[in-house]
Amino acid sequence: IEVENLTENQVSTIYRRISSLRSVFPHHTFLQYTATPQANLFINIMDRLSPNFIRLLTPGQEYTGGIEFFRNNPNLIMEIPANEISTNNNQLFEIPESLKSALRIYFLGVVAGEINKDQRNRTMLVHPSRLQGDHSDFTNWIRNTCNSWQRLLSGNDNEDRLELLNEFQTSYNQLQQTVPNLQSFADLTGTNLIHAIRYTQIVEVNSRNGETPQIPWNDSYSWILVGGQSMDRGFTVEGLTVTYMPRNIGTGNVDTIQQRARFFGYKRNYLGFCRVFLDQVTIDSYNFIVSHEEDVRNRLLEFDLNNRHLNDWDREAVLDQMLNLTRRNVIYDDLDRDTFGNDWFRINAPHDTEELIHTNRDSLFAFLQTKAANFSQDAGHPNRTEEQKHLVARITIKDCLEHLLNKLRYTRESDSATYSSLRGIMKSYIEEHPTDECLVYLMSANAIDNWAGRTRRLDRNQEIQQLFQGKNPRTGEVIYPGDSEIKEDNLLTIQIHLLNIRDTDFTRVPTLAIWIPEHIGTDIIRQV
Repeated sequence: IEVENLTENQVSTIYRRISSLRSVFPHHTFLQYTATPQANLFINIMDRLSPNFIRLLTPGQEYTGGIEFFRNNPNLIMEIPANEISTNNNQLFEIPESLKSALRIYFLGVVAGEINKDQRNRTMLVHPSRLQGDHSDFTNWIRNTCNSWQRLLSGNDNEDRLELLNEFQTSYNQLQQTVPNLQSFADLTGTNLIHAIRYTQIVEVNSRNGETPQIPWNDSYSWILVGGQSMDRGFTVEGLTVTYMPRNIGTGNVDTIQQRARFFGYKRNYLGFCRVFLDQVTIDSYNFIVSHEEDVRNRLLEFDLNNRHLNDWDREAVLDQMLNLTRRNVIYDDLDRDTFGNDWFRINAPHDTEELIHTNRDSLFAFLQTKAANFSQDAGHPNRTEEQKHLVARITIKDCLEHLLNKLRYTRESDSATYSSLRGIMKSYIEEHPTDECLVYLMSANAIDNWAGRTRRLDRNQEIQQLFQGKNPRTGEVIYPGDSEIKEDNLLTIQIHLLNIRDTDFTRVPTLAIWIPEHIGTDIIRQV
């Protein structure tokens, strides 16, 4: 892609400047260092900025990222109720209760840090939206709440003070679940708590009053920062413990959502004091992103270890349908998406070439000869026809993948990419569940050596018109439930069909239908 031939709207300023700089130095290495590589990896491989090698970095032991927060320590993640998130149909006019809860947990952590003489800062980040008007509202709510708490804790109204202390006691109990050897409630309240609230600096971080303020971290131990995009990419928050972010995921770009996660970082020593307040959709998104990141890393590991060129890497990754990789103007190629889980995958064109049919048939029967003793007649209604009776066996998914599915080849574009993705999902699954079994059905077979197969026709696209036999009869007592019900809902099920294709010379053509249960399935995105 020649950048000079693209318009200003087609490339960013940074892209244009990098391209210009590289043209000045004919011999150079261009290194890109990033924690959000989606745009780098999925940009067109013919693009000048497409990387040709990868080095995977591992953070230090003190680093706490997505796995630590969203998998290993779910008590650190707090849901903001939907009715406490401002929308066009649900405008807020006072501080949400969940924000008060976040402030209480934060201030107790500040007092604990001061007692422990922790030299780090303690900071709370509030990210309500991209709108500066919202920043102002939240800043005022926080200031007013802090002033009110100071008056109540210092005043003579015992009833109101005790009510507030009871609320802090609830927050203290939550901290006890994640902080070992937490100081007593009495030590974290009283004058210590009043002092922490009084001397915490509350700053609105945006350009509403001119330049975005720089935080003089050494001037105070405790800070509450309220803002939006100014605190995204490149903004360092010292000693961040509590994050309150009711902002929605927007267009769902993975890299953008990750860049808002200022709560990741080197904080294992004080992880128990950390809390992240998010809406449920955003919590789900971060969980999906953790799976996405682990998948991408596993796929790239071989390219790092063996120094393989990235042009050989299939641009494919696990990614939930609700999310996108990055901004659409970064990726010129079309993206294809597959959803696996609680559904059947079927090969549409198993007959592309005569050579392919023979190769697949040989691979299938070589596998079946090693497993012949495992198969037996399936259970069913005594009045079933011979075509409605099948052989069935329980075989490990690992065995089926390595010795059967990886041997079968399907070349039609509509089949090959999805079939490859499915095998990738199964490979990832058996890495954690190496002994799990699946059901394997030989459809309409009463013996492996005498398996005649079924007759099917092709449609106008030269694909199998209808692989599955339907329910029989359609009304009244069911003798045969239909091929689509020949499975177990919670067990991976592989149906192997042997087809004689009408009006062609293709006979005994092996093809597959695979049921993927919910717990194994996932969503895949790939570059076309």
